[in-house]
Amino acid sequence: MALLFRFTVFIIVASAAIYFAVLNRTDTTFIWSPLEEPLTLPVFLIGLGGMGAGFIMGALYVWFNTGKLRAEKRSLKKDLNNLKKDLEQKRKELHKKSDDEENTASLLENAKL
Repeated sequence: MALLFRFTVFIIVASAAIYFAVLNRTDTTFIWSPLEEPLTLPVFLIGLGGMGAGFIMGALYVWFNTGKLRAEKRSLKKDLNNLKKDLEQKRKELHKKSDDEENTASLLENAKL
C-alpha cells in the first residue's frame, strides 16, 4: 500500500514538473553575480533548479537535526543485541543445569536399585 502511495505521489509530482517545464520554455536573463556575465536560461530551469536546491537544503537540515535520534537508535539496537545474547546464554546455562539435574537424579535412582 505504501509503495502504491509513493508511486502515485511520484507520478503527480513528475507530471507537475513536466507541465511546468512545458509552459515555461521562454528564455530569461539570470544574474547570479554582479561581477559575472548574466546567464540566459529557460524559466523552467531556474524554477526547477530552485525547487531542487530547496529540497536538498531541507533534506540536509532534517538529516543534521535527527543525528541524535539516529545515534540513540544505534545505541538501543546495540543494547538489545547484547541483551538477546545474554538471554540466549542464560537459557543455555539453565538447559544445561536442568540436564545435569536429570542425569544426577537418574544416577541416584540407578544406584538405589
